[in-house]
Amino acid sequence: MQAATPEFETQVLTAFSQKLQEYCDHLLRARRADVSRPLLVVSVVTAMPVPGLRDRLDEHATRVLGRRLPGARLDQMFFGVDRSMSEPFAIGVEERPPVGPPSEDDEAARSPVLLLTLSFGQPHRFVFQLEASPVWVPIRRGLPAEDLRHEIALPEYISSVPRGVLLELLYRHGRVDLRRTEARPEYRVAVDDHRLGPGEQIVLGPRGRIGFLNGGGHAELRYVLMERL
Repeated sequence: MQAATPEFETQVLTAFSQKLQEYCDHLLRARRADVSRPLLVVSVVTAMPVPGLRDRLDEHATRVLGRRLPGARLDQMFFGVDRSMSEPFAIGVEERPPVGPPSEDDEAARSPVLLLTLSFGQPHRFVFQLEASPVWVPIRRGLPAEDLRHEIALPEYISSVPRGVLLELLYRHGRVDLRRTEARPEYRVAVDDHRLGPGEQIVLGPRGRIGFLNGGGHAELRYVLMERL
């Protein structure tokens, strides 16, 4: 197994610090004064093992956040090795929107909170909380939109998943529906081997697959739905 050189480790740490600083600046621009105590989720995947890298990443995150965005907290860090990567490393930084307590008189107060896990190979695994709501929630890849806080945002670096809002999710009346939007018509989308046309929707089971096909390219997300304990 190829060992990482000190130069490679320095490259990863430098890119990590830069990515985190850029994201902090993005939050400051997008939310202006409303940046109190954001929760961040970081993913770092390298093409070769780097012993002890996780601790050094934690140190860099503490230093960068303390300087650029005081009050921010690193909520989770996903770290792994993928020797099949075409790039030497990939880094993603996302904000995890806080989940506020529901009102006692709405459906969210009466319905259980669900956990939606979306995974793209290993170790790309992301968990989102779902509360009952009459609003369709977009699923997308990339930085959170300034005017759209309630969304399921996959990390920027998962480039196989198409950009744009191709799918929306609705959790209401005890079931979870997934709907194909009109966006990116060049992509075919299939959920559990059922192809979804624009405007079509399907009820999600406890687990399954979401596929994106464009010409010869194909990407697949696995999903798991369960009640939060």
